[in-house]
Amino acid sequence: MSLLPADPVKRRAEEQARERARTDAFERGYAQGRAFATAIMEMRGGAALAASPTPSLPSHIRSLALDIGQDRILLPKAVTISRAFTEGGDEIATHISFGHVTLTVDEAVREGVLEATGRFNHYRAGDVLHSRPQVGSWVHPMGHDATRPATRPGL
Repeated sequence: MSLLPADPVKRRAEEQARERARTDAFERGYAQGRAFATAIMEMRGGAALAASPTPSLPSHIRSLALDIGQDRILLPKAVTISRAFTEGGDEIATHISFGHVTLTVDEAVREGVLEATGRFNHYRAGDVLHSRPQVGSWVHPMGHDATRPATRPGL
């Protein structure tokens, strides 16, 4: 990638041109992927994909997802936000991830991880994180003491 010009006016023009190029490339790839998925669905006898990338949500959840997606509500740095574009071109949050747990915005509100105002509940997130074992991890039914190797004293 080349360096940006030092002149502020030229720099802004260059940044805008690069952003337009990225957006155009993304839209072309999105349209190609959508056409491919629609063709596969039709070949399998299924219906075409829905027009909206997100399912219909209650209005308060949708507004919360829009606020999170557009960074009007900031979440802790350990939380990863998955986003999608709406028909109007706005970004909407579809999922949040913390640790090994991924929840939709609706599930996060129902679980108590997110409040309706967008406040992140760290304690509830910890409870959810520990209540769902990590994929591939082995949990001993007797607890941690039973996992210690048996030793005989004095040998």
